This record gives sequence, structure tokens and C-alpha cells, in this order.
Amino acid sequence: MAFNVCFDNDLINHKKLAFSTFTSYNPTPHPPDKDTGIVGSGSSQLYFAPGAPVMNYDATAPTIQVRVANGTPVHSIASGDLASVTALPPASRKGHVMAGFPHSLIGLAPFVDAGCRVLFTDTAVIAFDKDGNVILEGWRETTGP
Repeated sequence: MAFNVCFDNDLINHKKLAFSTFTSYNPTPHPPDKDTGIVGSGSSQLYFAPGAPVMNYDATAPTIQVRVANGTPVHSIASGDLASVTALPPASRKGHVMAGFPHSLIGLAPFVDAGCRVLFTDTAVIAFDKDGNVILEGWRETTGP
């Protein structure tokens, strides 16, 4: 299961993200938006869409290649850090900017590896830091595919 996360300056300033479910074979249609990302419980890294709100953008970083769900290879064009969750250690915020990604893919593994807990309910998604403070919270879309 994966979740859609909507980055908005007001939400970023309040450390909140909005989530909605989708399936990989029939995703909920969302317009391409540099501030929209998919949060994946199975993804082990952070992959940003071009123009996504990242810190420390580095176009000289070594490139990587990943294959998306349909098998198409996609190459990174830069590296950067997740800008919306500064409570994470710097190493856990690092990711790759991927050419052609309409949305960022935010893996939850870096959150868990940093000692965070992520709670999924039937209507909400909440991430807590090591001390139990909420660092992300959002809703889970309950309708659609």
C-alpha cells in the first residue's frame, strides 16, 4: 500500500503532509504537481520529482538509475534533501531528483531507520519522532481504487 502526500508551504511550515491511498496498477488520478508526492511504505529511499521542494539541490551529484513499475529506466538529474521534515537526521532526508517523475516518491524506510514510528489507521497516517512528537500527520483517502 502506498500513500499520496501533498506538499504545501502551509503544511510544510506546520510539519504536516496529506496522504491518500492508491494502487500501483490503477493509481488515483492526480494532476502532475511539483508539490505532490507518493509516500510508499515499501520504498527504501526518497525520489523527488523535478521542481519538488528540496534543500541542498546538487546537480553535480552522481546519477542513479531506477526502473519504475512498468520497467522503464529513469535516471536521476540531481540529489537533494527532503525539505519538509527537518526533524529527521540529515542522512535520512537525502534523496535523488528523478527526471520524468510527475510526483515525488517518499519512502518510509528512512523514517523508520531514524527511529521514527509510523501509524496507519483507516483514516489517518501519523509519523512520530524518537521522542513521540508528531513530525508528519495527514489523512488517508478512503474512496477510490
